[in-house]
Amino acid sequence: MAETTLWLMAVPAFAVLWVALWAWIGHGLSFDLRAIPAFDLIRRAVAESAEEGRPVHLSLGTAGLADAQSMETVAALHVLDYISDHATAALNMPVVTTGHAAALPAAQEIMSRPFVERDHLAQFDALRARFIGGGDGDSGAAYAAGVCELLDRRAVAASVLLGHWGDEVILPAEAAARGGIPQAAGSGNPAALAVMALSVHAMAAGEDLFAARAYLSRAPAALAALAAQDITRWLIVAAIMALAVARTLGRL
Repeated sequence: MAETTLWLMAVPAFAVLWVALWAWIGHGLSFDLRAIPAFDLIRRAVAESAEEGRPVHLSLGTAGLADAQSMETVAALHVLDYISDHATAALNMPVVTTGHAAALPAAQEIMSRPFVERDHLAQFDALRARFIGGGDGDSGAAYAAGVCELLDRRAVAASVLLGHWGDEVILPAEAAARGGIPQAAGSGNPAALAVMALSVHAMAAGEDLFAARAYLSRAPAALAALAAQDITRWLIVAAIMALAVARTLGRL
């Protein structure tokens, strides 16, 4: 009963903490974020691509928006929001690929948003977002092969592989390495992370991927959510330890 009450209290407590941190950040509260190499590379790549006149390639992975790995796709879309907003000012739209058709409309909508805000929708090229797929059994491998073909042209300034991947991520990672293309990668799949660790130098491993919006946009709401998650995590650990001690002493 005590455990149930604890978890029921955790949700509203998190909401109150988030709103409070959001308000404090809006009034000047600041805190340091540890460096995540993948997001540092993404910032540099966006700036350098504007100078070189070549786009950044962003992969959204092989998952859609309604399956078990959808949050990895959402995290990649947050990165797309950042890249699109900065690249549109230089009329240097990113090249976006996805291995799941359901993610394509979301990518196109995010990419078009800066053009709509600037009243330049006629300059938006929907074909800069591409679906590369195959059959159900080999969709991951087919997508990886399609990304390799894009990277082999060496027409992009950097390659960012995010979202849900399997071990087929080795194919585009090696293609970028052969072409000397700077690359960042991140996923929540341990199988993909093991391969990424051997192929790329800038990674967002596991839950780091879900901090993308806070790290790149520095929006107060996103920073507050990130801080609230860390604080809540420590509070839950402390509560679990307190319950364990109480049970050991026979108090519960």
